[in-house]
Amino acid sequence: MLKMILGTMKAGKSAKLIDEASNILFQDEVVIIRPSCDTREFFTRKYKNDDLKNFNFGNENTNLSLYRFIFVDEVQFFKKDFLKKIINLSRKKEVFITVAGLLNDVKGNAWDNVETLKSYADEILHLKADCDRCGKKESAIFHIGDGGINNNYFVFCEECYNV
Repeated sequence: MLKMILGTMKAGKSAKLIDEASNILFQDEVVIIRPSCDTREFFTRKYKNDDLKNFNFGNENTNLSLYRFIFVDEVQFFKKDFLKKIINLSRKKEVFITVAGLLNDVKGNAWDNVETLKSYADEILHLKADCDRCGKKESAIFHIGDGGINNNYFVFCEECYNV
């Protein structure tokens, strides 16, 4: 099974991954995968690193066959060979995969990895952030920034983005 959590930056995608991973009874069957290019010192703003010490973490080189529950963050940044692994594993009945990623890049273009996975997804959850300009709750659908994995970005609702 493949579930996708998509949205803008600041929408809580990584926190939702942790929430769902926390619901698994046997934590030794869970792994959380981050791309090796993600060098941030935190995983999500909602949870401190100490809150995550019971989880198994890995990257694109981790042996996924050891786990039944695979949670992948920042899926848009992985290479195609890793995507193929995810797709193949998601077809197995005993493996449950949840991926989180951005719908679009900072120019509004769809990410290839996200578009590829959509056709295999059993479920897609869309999250929205609060607008950085007007503060409207869960309304942001656009983001601007430098396109990297960092905090150099802002998110906007449609009204504020067009100003």
